[in-house]
Order: sequence, then C-alpha cells, then structure tokens
Amino acid sequence: MFNLKQKVLYGSQGVCEIQEITKKNFGGDERDYYVLVPVYRNFSTVYVPVDSPVICEKMRLIPDKDHMMELLKATDCDFDSWEENKYARHDKFIKILEKGTDSDIFALARMLHKKNEELMTVGKRLYINDEKVLLDAQRLIEEEFACVFDIPIESAREFINKNEYKVYKK
Repeated sequence: MFNLKQKVLYGSQGVCEIQEITKKNFGGDERDYYVLVPVYRNFSTVYVPVDSPVICEKMRLIPDKDHMMELLKATDCDFDSWEENKYARHDKFIKILEKGTDSDIFALARMLHKKNEELMTVGKRLYINDEKVLLDAQRLIEEEFACVFDIPIESAREFINKNEYKVYKK
C-alpha cells in the first residue's frame, strides 16, 4: 500500500505524487483509487485502482541515493541481443518502459545509446520508434534523478553526464 503525498514512479508517466486516495465510480463500480499527478509534466491526473495488482505493479517506490549512484556506475547491459524485427523490438521496449525496473530502463537506455553510436559510425541512425523509446527512457531517468537528488529537472542531465553515464545521443 502506498501513502498520501508519497512520490512514486508510475510506468511511462514518470514521477508522480499521490495527491489523494479516494472512492470513485468509473463504469458503475465504486472503488478506492490512488490519484496520481505527474510531478515534472503537465499531463492529466491518473487514477489507479488500489485493489488492482496488475495496474498497481506499474507503481514503484522512489529509490534512495545509494541505489541511484549504483545504477550510474553499472556498466553492464542486461539485454543480450538486438531484436531485428522492429515491431517485436518496439513491443519489448514499451513493456520495459511501462513495467520495467529502474535497472531495466537504464539497461535499455544504454543499449539504445550503444546501438545509436554503432549506427552513426556508418552514417545511419536509430529507427524512429527506437529513438522515441530512447528519449522516453532518458526522460524517466532524468525525472528519477531529479526527484531522488532533489535537483531541478533541467539539471538532471548535467548531473548524470558528470557521472559518466552514457545514455545520451551525441
């Protein structure tokens, strides 16, 4: 169970604050909902049913500073091979952005960054959907760092780059 005013990561929405836990009637069934408001983006409010483990598994607690620094220092990439089928690859990437751990998202960003560098050496670039996934992964990472280290979102990329984390396109 999550608490009121707690900051959480919610799927590809990024960092959200639980502004309210309330009963709502959507579709004729009254249930308790977490009311999530994105912290760094002006998107609409998200309602997450408290009693739905499938939907609640997209919510995860904000990690501590030590954990985030360990992620920065990690050099491994948990993804063994590049999926050649762009549709299967995109489906896999979207699942990672929606339900993956922070380690999964870091590994995804690292893999896409590495692939982008490989392609650039031969005058090519990432497929547009892969590029969008990379940008989304970078945004999630930046939001998480901004929240954990209590820095402005605009400073998160610089903070990450100072720690030699390679997930940004050149």
